[in-house]
Order: sequence, then C-alpha cells, then structure tokens
Amino acid sequence: MNLFFSTNLTSNDGTLYKVEVHSNTYIGFSADIIGGSGAYYYFAGDWTDFLTVGQDVRLYEGMVVSGDRIVFEVEYNAAQDRTEVSFSVGSYNPLQTRAVTLDAAPSFEPTIKSLHTEWDGQGDEILAPIKASSTTIVYENEAAWFDRFMDMYQQATDNDLKLVIYKDNSGWELDWVGNIVVDLIQWQNISKPNAFTFKAIDGFNMLKRVPYTKGSLQSRTLAENFISILSNLDTLDFYGASDPFMRESIEYTNPDVTSVSSVDSPLNYTYITDNLFIEKGDKDAAQFMSYYYALKALLELFNCRIFHAKGVYWIMQVRNFANSTSITYREYLTDGTYTHSSYNHKLTGVGGNRTGDVVVMGGGTFGYMPGLLKTTMEVDVHNNMLIEETTVRRVTQSGLAPSVTIPIGDIYAGTGSGKNIRVVVDVTEDNTLLPPGSFSLYIELEIYVGDWFIRGGPAVNPYWLEDAAPTIRYWLKAVKSVGRGNKTRVVFETPEIPFSETGVNCKLTYRQHFNSGSGIAGASYWSVNKVDIYWPQDGEDQEGSDVNECPNENTVFTKVLELDKLIITDEANTTSINTLQVDENYVVGGGASMVEASLWDADFDANQYLTQIRPMEAMSFQTLPIMKYMGLMVGVYYPFYSIVYNSRVFVLNGCTYNYKMDEFDGEWFELLTYRAGLTVDKIKLFNPLEKIPVLGGEGAGHQSAFVANTQTLGTSLYTAAGTLTSINIEAWAGNRLKSGDTISILHPVSYAEVAYFVLSATPSVSDTTLSVTSKAVDDDIPTGGIIVYKKGEVTESNVVRADLFESKGVTAVPTDVSDMEDGQTLIVGSAIYSKAGGVIYRFVGTSYLS
Repeated sequence: MNLFFSTNLTSNDGTLYKVEVHSNTYIGFSADIIGGSGAYYYFAGDWTDFLTVGQDVRLYEGMVVSGDRIVFEVEYNAAQDRTEVSFSVGSYNPLQTRAVTLDAAPSFEPTIKSLHTEWDGQGDEILAPIKASSTTIVYENEAAWFDRFMDMYQQATDNDLKLVIYKDNSGWELDWVGNIVVDLIQWQNISKPNAFTFKAIDGFNMLKRVPYTKGSLQSRTLAENFISILSNLDTLDFYGASDPFMRESIEYTNPDVTSVSSVDSPLNYTYITDNLFIEKGDKDAAQFMSYYYALKALLELFNCRIFHAKGVYWIMQVRNFANSTSITYREYLTDGTYTHSSYNHKLTGVGGNRTGDVVVMGGGTFGYMPGLLKTTMEVDVHNNMLIEETTVRRVTQSGLAPSVTIPIGDIYAGTGSGKNIRVVVDVTEDNTLLPPGSFSLYIELEIYVGDWFIRGGPAVNPYWLEDAAPTIRYWLKAVKSVGRGNKTRVVFETPEIPFSETGVNCKLTYRQHFNSGSGIAGASYWSVNKVDIYWPQDGEDQEGSDVNECPNENTVFTKVLELDKLIITDEANTTSINTLQVDENYVVGGGASMVEASLWDADFDANQYLTQIRPMEAMSFQTLPIMKYMGLMVGVYYPFYSIVYNSRVFVLNGCTYNYKMDEFDGEWFELLTYRAGLTVDKIKLFNPLEKIPVLGGEGAGHQSAFVANTQTLGTSLYTAAGTLTSINIEAWAGNRLKSGDTISILHPVSYAEVAYFVLSATPSVSDTTLSVTSKAVDDDIPTGGIIVYKKGEVTESNVVRADLFESKGVTAVPTDVSDMEDGQTLIVGSAIYSKAGGVIYRFVGTSYLS
C-alpha cells in the first residue's frame, strides 16, 4: 500500500503519535489530459504538489502506452483551474489521453484537529463477543492536494483506504489500524481551511459480507481459523514477521490433553472441522456462513470478547480480570507460532491529583446491573426419527469385542438434501485398577447398505464411500480413560447422506485398547449404557430446542438473562459434524492423537460441555447486583486493563479515547466472580418421542442435572434385579438420608424411575450400600443411577415458611421407641411427638376454641 498522509500528533502528556492514511490505489499523479498547446499539456485542477521538475511520467493513448517523458516545467493556471505541464521532449498530441507518474507517490502532512478511538459498549451484555472499535479523525483542508485526495476518495471502496496510528515507544509501534469508510464523511461548508471528518472501522462488521471459504473441507486448529478470519481485515501489510498479531488468554483447559498448562494455547490444540461453518441458506440447502458469524461462533463457545487495541487483536475472557494481578496470555505471530507471557492488568484510579495510574474526573455517576434469578440459553437440537438401544454392554480385558447391530430401515436423503445420521453413545468408565490414561475404548461404527458405507478415524474426517470390497468399513473413535465413574458422550454425526435406500443397518463394536501395560483378568473397564440413533425421515427433518438453565442459589432476584443461541454447539447441531477435537499428545509429543473434546475444565465444581458452561459463566458475574461507573478519566488506557476504583475492580463495557487530551470517557462494570455451587439444568422444549436423549452434563465427580431442579442425593452402582435388601452405591458422602425415607432411582440418561425403596437404616459416611426394606424389582439398578427423594414422599429444605401447616391425620400414635427416628416430629390429634437422643417426647395442647 502507498502512503498518502502522515502527520505527527503530540498529546497533552507529551506522548507522540503518528497517524497515516494508506491506499491500495494511490500512485501519486494520475490525471486525464484535457487539452494542450505547443509543448504544454493541460490537466484539470491543481496538481503542482504532485509533480516536480525531473519526474518521470508515462503517457497513454487510451489503454496503450504512448511513451515516457520527464517533467520540464509545472505551472498552475488559476484562471482556468488547470495545471500546465511541459516535458523535456515532444509537444502536445491530441491522441494522448492520460498521464501517470512513474516515481514514488508523494505524501502530505495535513493538520489533525482531533483524534478519537471508540470501543463499542454492549449494554448490560457482559459476554458480548465482538467489541468493535472505530476511529474518528478531523483533518484540516489547507491546500489543493487535499482536493485531489477528495477526488480520489469519492471513487474509493471501503477496503481501499487504511487509517493507521503508531505510538512512539523508543520507536514506532502499531497502535490501531482500520478501514476508512467512504460514506462516513462530513465537512464544513466554509472556505479553506475547512475541517473534514473521516471515520475508520476496525473491520469486524465488514466480515459479514465475506463468506467462510476454504479450498477443501478439513479439520483445522482454532488458531488457524482465527488468523485466517482476521487476515480478511486486510491489515496484514502493517504487521512484520516478528510483530505480535493476536493475543489470547482463554483460561479453560481440556483434561483430555495430557499435562496441559497455562503456557499451552487451547486455540492450538483444539480442532474444528470446516463442516461446522455450514448453515442453512435462504436459497441453498446448505451454505457457508460469513467470516463474521464464524468469528462470533468461536468466541461465544469459549465466552471470549475480541477487540483491537495497541496494534493487537485481543481474544480475552472477562473472567481474566478476576486474577489478582496478572493475566497470562499467548501471543501469536501471523505465521501461527506463539509464545506465552503475562502482564499486570490493574490500573489504580484516583480522584483529584495524579497519584494513581489514571485520574477519575468529577461528574461521573454510579449505577447497578441487577443480580440474576437465573440464566438460560436455548440450544438447537436436530431430532429426526429415533432408535434408542438401552442394553448395558460391558467391555472387559478378555479381548472380546461386544457388538450390536441395529436395523435403521429406510433412508430418504441424497446429494443436496442436507440430511445426515447422528449416533450418540453414552459410556461410563468402570475401571478402578489401572492408572487413568493407560487404556482406551475404541468404538467402531458401521453404517451400511449395499456397497455404501461410512469411513473415518481420529485423523480422518468421515466420508461416505461406495465400494464393493473395501478393507475398512467403519468409522473409529477413541475414549481415553480418566477415572472410575467418568461419563463420556461419543457423537458420530455423518456428512450429508448421498443416497436414498431401504434396509440400512447400523453396527457398533466396542474394543478395549491398552495404551501402556496390560489389563487384569476378569476386569470390567467400560459400560456402554445407551445408544441413540437419529436418522432422516421422508420429508422435512424435525427440529427442536433444549434450554440450558443455570439457577442462582440466591433466589431473592427476579431478572432472568436469556442468552442468544450459540451458532455452533458441542452438544447438538444441524451441521454434518458437531464436536470439537483436541490433540491429547499436544504437550507430551509422540504424534498427534485426536480425541473428542467433550468436557472442559472451567474452574466450576465439575467439568462441562462448552454449551453448558456459557450460562454458568454469565451467572458467575451476576449472582449479586454489580456496580457500574460512567464517567471521564485521564491517563493512558486500553480495554485490556481493569481499573481499581472505589475499592472495586471495574472492567470496560465501552469507552472513547481522546489522543490529544489523554482522556477517556465511558462505562465500566464491577467484576464479581462466584463459581462455586453453580450447576446447569437441561429442560426439553421439544421432543417428538417424549424422550430425553441428552444428558445435562457429564464428567468426573459430576451428577447429571435434570428437569425442575431435582436435588441429586447420590449415585447408584450396578445391582442385579431380584429381591433386594440393599443397593450398591458410590461411597456415601452426605447426611441427607434417614431411615424411613422413600427414595427413587432414576435412569442416568432418560431420568425414568427404575425403582423406589424405603430405607431401613440411616447410611454412614463411606458406606457403599444403602439398606432398604425388602422389595422385589424386575430391572437391574444401573451404574450411574440418580438417587433422589421420591416425589410426593419426602421434601427437603433448609428453611420452610408457611402460614398454615396441616397434618394428613392418618398417622398412628407411636407406641414404641422404634416407631420414630431421631430428628423426626409427628402431629397426631392435639399432641406433637418429637424424637431426640433415642427418646420420644410428647407435647400436649390445651383447649383454646370450640
């Protein structure tokens, strides 16, 4: 790009800036020949600032080069408003139509009257992903060359002109760069010098016009995608090979990546397939979304905000500012390599004199953003026809490979249909004998009819193949061991089905694989609890929604925050593949090994899907009302700083920076983060078969959340059907069950009641069984079953408030100390019975009214 303007600006505090305007098309002198006489050629307007004696100029006859000349004399004829130029040789030729300079384009230095950069505010939406910025600059039109610039400006496009701001830091450093928007210009209707106001934008919103395009569909790292998307802003010309281009500070880690730490960038070990950026089009069954929405989709998955500041594209999480002092980030170059570092994010704000980092000027105002009752987020679910296979299959060390074949039947699809098959396998790890990570479960999926079948693997995107005698006819996925009780959801979502056929079959085979060492005879390593198969029916697919809901333990608030749907989810999607992958060997080496990135560690009580983390993240900032501040401050400031003021930490919502005055005016919100105790419930809004095929969140040490805020008491382990006097459970760690309580065991996936029991003894800490009144049951008690109070039998609460309590009047008077348990209170007639320390006490009322 060629430089048009370059002007230095010194702020009140003595900070030196350099502001430049660059152009893709500016080449200096380029003008039509309007006439001539003798040795002189005439050009409309004043071009004297663009031409000097001895300069090389090329003449054209239409599109044909007529010859090169050297400028001999330049003169502006004010009466005719034309520039008259003679060359060292030759005279005016009426066939010659245009002249263009061959030398370097001259640059000019207009006066800057004002310079401001604004980062957009987002109302009360803390998790808004794209914090676009714009810079407004006022130049003074002092000379004819500015008129020439305006002539060119009127023919420019939004990608042609760039506004670049550099800051002096013992050398020029890029501070901000953006595109000058051609139609956003204003000027004063007065004689020169008159002010022209230009506006440049960072370009994020311009990405809405650019579709996500790749030469071939494949899996790429998130870092590759971010750099590819940002390269469409056309700013790479202003970054050298060693200049920082992008910084990310995502705190989430994926536990499937061995030995991962804060020095490792999640963007570089997480992969996403290009298919995920396909959406339903207005005219086409499927089309690529724009780069803007691809960027928005990736940012929302990780609850990030992106902004351009100090010459870098920052990808940050609001939670970063909860760190006591420093924020760790990974700094990327344009070639995709990165290093890690950290910086102190806190600036001290003070009133009055300049003793802090920034001065808070008088006249500001405080306000509040409300505490939340709950956060909700609707999640699209692509529900077609459903087959549900619930037989529990165990995978053992013996080398046997249990399998199941499930007939699907008729498939109505074909090229352009946008239809696919989705197979969901729920797996629980049974192992207690071998160290985590030492073995894996291999799941082989076969979908076949005639010569058609699906093929894929950890490093191979799935694809359909029509071949009569292939060597491999399955799609392989691996689940790496984490620890006993860990639940994993393995999702196979095929590309578009290229056929319509009858008699389609699905087969699943499960194989135990040891990554190191060997197994133990007779051991059970995995339980495959359930398989769901969704396939297209004849006609339109049925689509519905779930709601991920995070309630606030503090229920005095009334505001519900409804988050927008995610564009891409890691739970369910309408695209051809809906899961992220991570390279589990990214840190330790040994070659890439791709596994599904199902659960993430976001420092909540349990690991979750990213789709479930988002409402929890939003709630974590507003479990209580938070303060916001609106006002003017003085000092050097960027959006990657927080401000400590009034004994609170404030994070930017939006502000405008005045370069000349070293001041910034905007809005900041108080940062509070409470993550302990937050959970996500899943609520079904639409389900054609009245089933619940999706868990509300799985992970080590996590119990599935489910409808209506049901309180989980514990987790069952496999107990064979029969006449039961006890139930196997995970080691008891609570104190909420008492002898005599009635409990239900719910299926871990469907939440249907498997059986209910009356406890015959109060469990103690570390007990691995629950003693129950003898009862015959027909169904096995599953591993992972959810233990809850039976509805209508037991209600638990820390505090009960009511205007009236009513006894059912059917309870007999206790006649033996064993008729009641310690802590129980009973009302019979006019007497109240209470048991404590093995003694039953009776309180008898006296007559009051009759």
